[in-house]
Amino acid sequence: MVVQISSQPEIRTVFEQWKETLLVKHSTLEGDYWPRVNQFIAWAEGQGLKYWGEIQPFHAEKYAAECADHNARGTVELKCRVMKRASMFARQNYPQFDFPILNYSLPKKCNREDRTNRDTLTLDEGINFLIFLRDQPHGWNILPGVAVELLCSVRHQEMRQMRWRQVDYKEGTLSISRGHKGDQSTDRFLLRIWCWTFWPRPLSGNNRNRVIVF
Repeated sequence: MVVQISSQPEIRTVFEQWKETLLVKHSTLEGDYWPRVNQFIAWAEGQGLKYWGEIQPFHAEKYAAECADHNARGTVELKCRVMKRASMFARQNYPQFDFPILNYSLPKKCNREDRTNRDTLTLDEGINFLIFLRDQPHGWNILPGVAVELLCSVRHQEMRQMRWRQVDYKEGTLSISRGHKGDQSTDRFLLRIWCWTFWPRPLSGNNRNRVIVF
């Protein structure tokens, strides 16, 4: 019996159903898993793929190879992992279609641009950007978060997961935990809050501590 492709679940439907089975924090799901899912869905649509059964193992290999053009090996693994895990879910929950597991080979070499050549802001440019935000009609809504990310090298995901308990009002510090469970370190930053002025100063003798002034 030939199964009509239109009777199969769409790619986005499979990911949405798989999403309901994940036992992870909401912040991890929305900030980590789902951007990678949306990236793969957009790529699949660009290949003319709509239904899950249209995705074949050679598509997985092609996706991994294209990811390697601009990403490190570890990042390629993370981007492709959601695809493989969803394919395992589809195979288990749609046995009538006999969907393949989307295995892939990580490229031995990635053509990622050297990190030292990235177009990043200098400290002066960063300060000028904060001053620019300060003078915008609603700039203060995002300025504190941007200032912490810029001056403390805090990742955007770390900012999203930040809680008030990480702020020590008595000591005037902000603590950021980094790494995975069992291998975590904590960076502490001193906060100095002045109005209308930006001037970061490193504390002597410790490159991890910074004074944030805003």
